[in-house]
Amino acid sequence: MTSETVANVAELQASLVLLTVAAFLIYYFNAGLRKVHAYLLLGLYVVFIGFIFGKAYSFEWAIRLGEVLASWVPTAA
Repeated sequence: MTSETVANVAELQASLVLLTVAAFLIYYFNAGLRKVHAYLLLGLYVVFIGFIFGKAYSFEWAIRLGEVLASWVPTAA
């Protein structure tokens, strides 16, 4: 794999872990799924899709966010 592919996979892993933790917290700390929780989960989905499209079209904010996310993932040496 190229180094660019490895970096993209690291960004994807970090973003999915963060969004999974956020979704878990939304489910765990609430007695049931209400409209507000559904909107929060939908918002997480929209943010994730926006990030993916932002990376695909090389938007500056998405590139910077991806670099931050990739920096959180430990590298195998």
